[in-house]
Amino acid sequence: MINTKETKDALKNFVKTAARRLCETNHDEMSEEEFLKVFVNDTYTLNALSIEPYRQGNCKNYKVSAQEGKYFLKIYPETVNAEYMRTVDKIRSSVNEELMLPLRNADGKTYSFINNRIAELYNFIKERKKSNRQEATERMKEAVKKIVEFHTKIRSSGIEDNKLECFNVIMRRTKGELKEHGDFFSRFIDTKKICAKIDLLIMSGEKHQIIHGDMQANNILLSRNQANIVDFERMKYGPATYDMAAFITSITYKDKDHIDFNNFSGCVKQYYSETDGSIYIRHLTDMIIARLAELTVSKYIHNRHESLKNILERLRLFMFYEDKLNELIALNTK
Repeated sequence: MINTKETKDALKNFVKTAARRLCETNHDEMSEEEFLKVFVNDTYTLNALSIEPYRQGNCKNYKVSAQEGKYFLKIYPETVNAEYMRTVDKIRSSVNEELMLPLRNADGKTYSFINNRIAELYNFIKERKKSNRQEATERMKEAVKKIVEFHTKIRSSGIEDNKLECFNVIMRRTKGELKEHGDFFSRFIDTKKICAKIDLLIMSGEKHQIIHGDMQANNILLSRNQANIVDFERMKYGPATYDMAAFITSITYKDKDHIDFNNFSGCVKQYYSETDGSIYIRHLTDMIIARLAELTVSKYIHNRHESLKNILERLRLFMFYEDKLNELIALNTK
């Protein structure tokens, strides 16, 4: 006698296997939307109705509308592998609420593979009127507190990953690129002074640990009662002040003509009170300059998302920024 349930299950598995094989071999003949629909439906047992690009950046991001609800599909760059994701999963599960963690797929894992690239699916968080950056700026104290909590939890957890890109390597590369392109940069900034700052940071006694690596305000999501950190694809091994410098530059450098030093002053004061001065607070000013140098040099050399005009404006503000930073750090650490 034929078991109807077994027959249905076998047919269902056959369809899933065929769909997976289609994704792996013949997807060039499909549109991107059709291909991603098959992937989502098969891997997460959903009924996807539409898939559209959403806020593209370092990762490929998509908004998924399904019968079951709305979701966010994130496909990581090729440099992110399964071992890296295991480290990411340990960290974010210790600092974020359940709603901000990826959904489990049909195999019970938090990530899948699509075209040999790591992919994750999240519940889609309803967009708010204010941007993440604006929210983090207005609720700066909460954001700084979350960053300090993030670093503290990583230190106490004992999580390590010696394969992450090292801060010292990044800074040496920035220093080398500053020197290599000195004919251009030295017309706008004191490259020798910045290289000296980089050397001081490399030689400083600040302990290195796993850090976020891209802790700009857009990557801190603040809800009514919770603060969550997202986008872990650029984790590094380095000093905690690197993340703090990234956050400070993201909320103080508003545009090419305006640096908000009130935000800077408030950030430094809050960071100092949260860490009780135990983290090398005086390295923070040099770290901010080094962070700006890294971003500017990288964008100039690799031509990433920024015009030469904007790069020149950023360079023009370097030394002015440095003078104000040293003034304010002195006031806030007394």
